[in-house]
Amino acid sequence: MRRFLIMASAAFALAAGAAQASTVVGDAKGDLGQAVKADGVTPTAAADAILHDYLDLTSFSAGFDGEDFLLTATVADTLDLTSDARFVIGIDTGVRTQSAAFPKDFFFDKTITISLNGPSTASPGVDFSALKFDGNRLEVAVSLASLQAFNPALTPRDFGFNIWSQAVRATRGANGAIQRTNVDFAPEHGSIAAVPEPATWAIMVGGFGLMGGALRQRRTLKTAAIRA
Repeated sequence: MRRFLIMASAAFALAAGAAQASTVVGDAKGDLGQAVKADGVTPTAAADAILHDYLDLTSFSAGFDGEDFLLTATVADTLDLTSDARFVIGIDTGVRTQSAAFPKDFFFDKTITISLNGPSTASPGVDFSALKFDGNRLEVAVSLASLQAFNPALTPRDFGFNIWSQAVRATRGANGAIQRTNVDFAPEHGSIAAVPEPATWAIMVGGFGLMGGALRQRRTLKTAAIRA
């Protein structure tokens, strides 16, 4: 029962208002570099990457408050704000673009590149703000209006989001330039929407009803036991 209440409470927090609407995905801890590591024979960029736990994504969430998307990621260790490593958030504005260098169904056509030790950038036209680092957590807000400018027909739930980390490679490029390679993805395949589908809301509302009924029955039984 306690576990059910905890889950229901979390769902209630989502339904409490538009500001709380969100979708969360977890990512396995300790899988850093698994998606692109060397096959044991042919060296790859990932095999040359300098891997750190703060590049190991453990969760990614997309929320919506009626005006902005709030995108939040957690990693396995405290972020190193002196590092040249980066995170990139992919945004799917309905174009459904995919690169062979990324996992299957990992769609995005706009990006926000989050630098740990310098200014962050985004694709032209993408308006982002409120970039925040807090221990093993990073957050960024993205304007819905700026994304709808690319595709006015889309509703907030139609936009997709994903994230990946980029480790610095030990091998430098021309003139000593820093090289980076992608080492972890969340979700592993595809993207997440910030606003749950209507069917999901219906399931949660039904859950609230069951929870209320269970609580009422529990109180009734408790009262009856006291009177007895």
